Amino acid sequence: MAQSYSEVANRPPVSKVQSLRGTLANAHRRGTEADIIEARRDLAMAKIEQYAARVVAEAPALTDAQRERLAGLLGGVGQRIDGAA
Repeated sequence: MAQSYSEVANRPPVSKVQSLRGTLANAHRRGTEADIIEARRDLAMAKIEQYAARVVAEAPALTDAQRERLAGLLGGVGQRIDGAA
């Protein structure tokens, strides 16, 4: 049975992580290996972003030294945190 508009409209919004999980599932079913890799990367980024936003919102303000240390962990563009190429 089809859902009424009010039932659909009252659903909580789909999170970015949930949406990207669906994208990954579709890539596994219908996509290429490159599509799967891209979907995995996008999902990982969304999970990291969601977690980081929650931690930052709950944490007290950081000192300048703490911010610098955190920025060092994130590294520059194209660098991995573990130092691998």
